[in-house]
Amino acid sequence: MDKKKTPSRSEKNTTVKPTSKSFSLRQATADFNECITTTEPSLPLSTSNQAARHARSQQIPWIPMRMEIVQNFFLIWLDSSIDKSNQDCQRFLTKLNRFVNTIKTYTDLNECVEFITASTHENIFMITSETLGSQCVPFIHHMAQIDSIYIFCGNKSKHDQWAKDWQKIKGVFTDVRSLCEVLQQDIHSCDRDSTPIAITNAQNPDQLDPMFMYTTLFKEAVLDIDYDANEIPKLAEICRKLYTDNKKELDIINEFEQKYTAETSLWWYTRECFVYHILNQALRTFDATMMLAMGVFIQHLHRHLQRLHSQQKYLFPEIFQLYRGQALPTNTFHQLQASPGGLFSFNSFLSTSQDRAVSRRFAAAATRKSDHVGVLFRMTIDPNHSSTPFALIGKQGYFGEREKEILFSMNSIFRIGQSRQIHEELQLFEVELVLTQSNDPKLADLTKHIRDNISGSTGCHSLGALFLQTGDFSQAEALYRTLLINAEQDDFNEIAFLNQQLGQAYSQMGEHSKALEYYDKAHKIYEQSLPPTHPDLATSYSNIGRVYSHMGEYSKALEYYEKAQKIRNESLPPTHPDLATSYSNIGRMYSDLGEYSKALEYCEKSHKIYEQSLPPTHPDLATSYNNIGRVYSDIGEYSKALEYYEKAHKIYEQSLPPTHPSLATSYSNIGRVYSHMGEYSKALECYEKAHKIYEQSLPPTHPSLATSYSNIGRVYSDIGEYSKALEYYEKAQKIRKESLPPSHPSLAASYSHIGGVYAHMGESSKALQYYEKGHKIYEQSLPPTHPDLATSYNNIGGMYSDMGEYAKALEYYEKDLEISKQCLPPTHPDLATSYDNIGRVYSQMGEYSKALVYYEKAQKMRKESLPAIHPDLATSYSNIGRMYSDLGEYSKALEYCEKAHKIYEQSLPTTHPSLAASYSHIGGVYSHMGEYSKALEYYEKAHKIYEQSLPPTHPHLATSYNNIGGMYSDMGEYSKALEYNEKAHKIYEQSLPPTHPSLATSYSNIGRMYSDLGEYSKALEYCEKDLEISKQCLPPTHPSLATSYKNIGRVYSHMGEYSKALEYYEKAHKIYEQSLPPTHPDLATSYGNIGRVYSDIGEYSKELEYYEKDLEISKQCLPPTHPSLATSYSNIGRVYSDIGEYSKELEYYKKAHKIYEQSLPPTH
Repeated sequence: MDKKKTPSRSEKNTTVKPTSKSFSLRQATADFNECITTTEPSLPLSTSNQAARHARSQQIPWIPMRMEIVQNFFLIWLDSSIDKSNQDCQRFLTKLNRFVNTIKTYTDLNECVEFITASTHENIFMITSETLGSQCVPFIHHMAQIDSIYIFCGNKSKHDQWAKDWQKIKGVFTDVRSLCEVLQQDIHSCDRDSTPIAITNAQNPDQLDPMFMYTTLFKEAVLDIDYDANEIPKLAEICRKLYTDNKKELDIINEFEQKYTAETSLWWYTRECFVYHILNQALRTFDATMMLAMGVFIQHLHRHLQRLHSQQKYLFPEIFQLYRGQALPTNTFHQLQASPGGLFSFNSFLSTSQDRAVSRRFAAAATRKSDHVGVLFRMTIDPNHSSTPFALIGKQGYFGEREKEILFSMNSIFRIGQSRQIHEELQLFEVELVLTQSNDPKLADLTKHIRDNISGSTGCHSLGALFLQTGDFSQAEALYRTLLINAEQDDFNEIAFLNQQLGQAYSQMGEHSKALEYYDKAHKIYEQSLPPTHPDLATSYSNIGRVYSHMGEYSKALEYYEKAQKIRNESLPPTHPDLATSYSNIGRMYSDLGEYSKALEYCEKSHKIYEQSLPPTHPDLATSYNNIGRVYSDIGEYSKALEYYEKAHKIYEQSLPPTHPSLATSYSNIGRVYSHMGEYSKALECYEKAHKIYEQSLPPTHPSLATSYSNIGRVYSDIGEYSKALEYYEKAQKIRKESLPPSHPSLAASYSHIGGVYAHMGESSKALQYYEKGHKIYEQSLPPTHPDLATSYNNIGGMYSDMGEYAKALEYYEKDLEISKQCLPPTHPDLATSYDNIGRVYSQMGEYSKALVYYEKAQKMRKESLPAIHPDLATSYSNIGRMYSDLGEYSKALEYCEKAHKIYEQSLPTTHPSLAASYSHIGGVYSHMGEYSKALEYYEKAHKIYEQSLPPTHPHLATSYNNIGGMYSDMGEYSKALEYNEKAHKIYEQSLPPTHPSLATSYSNIGRMYSDLGEYSKALEYCEKDLEISKQCLPPTHPSLATSYKNIGRVYSHMGEYSKALEYYEKAHKIYEQSLPPTHPDLATSYGNIGRVYSDIGEYSKELEYYEKDLEISKQCLPPTHPSLATSYSNIGRVYSDIGEYSKELEYYKKAHKIYEQSLPPTH
């Protein structure tokens, strides 16, 4: 069994054949130009045609946009007759592009369905032809991402009827104009309904979503930036790249570049063109790249609202009503209903109306959406209770005064009131909201703390620090790099700060050599400009230490962390969070170095300070819980580890954006504990949640992404899906090779993981090759008593054991045990595994009593440290059961094997190889007890699982064939037995080295079958091959070597060469006497074999002596109906027959016959 540690930190495809093509577009598009309004209101007058200038401007980097979808939806057009070279088709797409930026066309139904199935993050509108529509709709209608479907055809009446059966079909259309009118209305509603909101639950009515905090801090940073006049042309250029194929929107972008001013920001926002879509999508998804691009516009729009608010506030009554109508998903609405008194926040700009009837129409239209509820918000506004500016747009807006629109700036908060249904038939509700301010003291405290942490000398400094806080590392890197390029060369403090921040960004992105380069540049400046006990110098040492930690150079990391701690001890008060950070860093290093008691000591010191100095939902407090949890996990106290990890996770959920890498790490930590506890489905669920976040937030070569692949691979390995495991481990290895130094322990872990999979797949030589690669790195990078080095010795020992090189295996296992005893607590599960593995080698060497001692030590530890249904506890029971079987104590053996099997059934999938092995173990015990039909039943259950879960050349599959063959042999069906033995032998020859003990056993089995079939020369040939291998690979007193001698003796006996037979039987018997307990069944059999030879040569007194010794042992060790006991009675009966004592002969034959009747099939 391998011990492998992970480093810290369906939809069915349905083929549908299209049967026809759609009607021509020419007629349908003839009058389309009338359906899109082209007249636009004029811009409000302005004093300037360029953005406001400020005393000191800052360069803002423009990062390539990564979002293909700049709206929160896209359109699919499915029609088998689409031809983009056709002018009618081109015109149709151009007209659709006027209000949909992203259009995907498909002529193949299967490709289209496959794409929709994979697109789970956006709203999809779909236009389809009549025939493909009728085929496609049943497969996609239930998908949440499908918003609306439009049937575009030549015969409306023909398709109206079936279309009515599907709620998401918004109509059957024969002309482009009517289709686009409905589509445009639906898209407008979709955009409106996607305004980002957050609802508190009823139990915590004042607890706001963390995204509210981060959008607030982002707005504050943006408002503090002095943008220059070049920002608008830059924004226009970015937007052109996003709307490359959209001529209408490109014309609007050109107009924006030429005419926009800060005073016209409201006009442009309410126009609902590209600015509106990009801004709302950025705030909806908290996409740092897009938010950074839109920063100048956000600043202008917010300040414009502020100015209008200060002008209008005396015009509003003391308390007045506003309205907003929209759709809410049914589950969100139920959450809203269940939260009266809670908070409801809008994290973007919020459009409301003074006209209840207009808003009600929006809400009523929403009731046509599947799984949605129409909601009319009735908002009570007291201008004195709002920190968010709002204003009546009027002439400042695109549509003038007719809209009666009041726009709120970002981050408005409302208290939730009562809800009531306002239509008898429709799912239409009115919900009361009261404008308020945040009453969440925890969030306010945390916001202030993070605001203080990220505040810089400029808005750009604050924005960069916010991006680091929210996990948007590439945006932070681009911002700081631009600021460094434009920094004054004699401003050393600024240059040092920016180098340090770049180092942090590169460190978080996994680019450790770059991080070290920038940290070193900053450190040199700090050393020259700061006194030796300045806290910033400590931070610099700490940063460098963290990079060395990530690079696996733990002793160097510890050296730098201790330098930082020394400075902080001298310069900071004892409850300062930075001092806690120092303790935490040192604790993590001791954990990585395997010194867990020291690690726990430092982590707990750190945690005590954090609890005194930080708000209860601060991410650093969560990290502290994580660090303590990690130590408990490393020492095998999984329930404690889970407790701390879950505390950390709860804080992360309250304080971080949903795509922050730390939240992913938290899922990974919890998943790893579940994996250790044998709860693999829970582990996989957590790991996949983590991986999804890592993919969204980290660069593709980040080491944490590699760890994520590795974690998922490990679960697949644990549940027996080895091909999937190998796929994920190889992905991890590829990333680590690209991102880590060649002596990093995580790279060694990758080699070990791949080796482990090959071991499970029976490819021992490949496994050993990968294990040795990993071991070489561990020896270079880890201290000599590190647990991972022990694991590496264990893995190599396992391979030598599987390859039959037991002396080498024992050597490596004992090295593993020696290290494990030094670095692990006495009940750690990995220490149990070490005992298990040594026990297994002694078992393979035939030293069963020694093996049992080690297996019982392992079981004792697992009972103390693992849940009652953990598979490793089952393994312990199974191991002990097999030892009792080898020692001939079958009732005890069966008891332990059945305990193991019960646990495996509760904890493993039905096709897991360990479950198959459990069936085999029980079958083996029944075989030894002579209950062959039961044994065969269990062996066949095992074989079925092996065939489903293992490759066709796996040695376990061969062993399974042998087991079944053995049963057929014992039941007298020799031809069937030979068939199964030869299948096994073929696999062994393909998968094992030529001196492997299992290959020897295979030769022996085939030899025995030829002997039973009377083909003695062939039998002797195979038995001698068995003996030749066994002599090379087994110790001279191994019971299997005795069996080899016994088999040859048996063949010679059948051939009438009795002296040779006696010679080989006596060699076998001598070994059995040395290696087996005096009541072992094999010793009884050995006495019987010798007795039989004496029978053949007519020495009846000696024959009777040996047969009686055989019977004496058999009666002690076998159940009363065992066939071997019957054979013993028969043998003695035959002796009495030969010497003429017929009454005794009859007595013994009757005893034998009675047993045969009870234990064998009637045709045996």
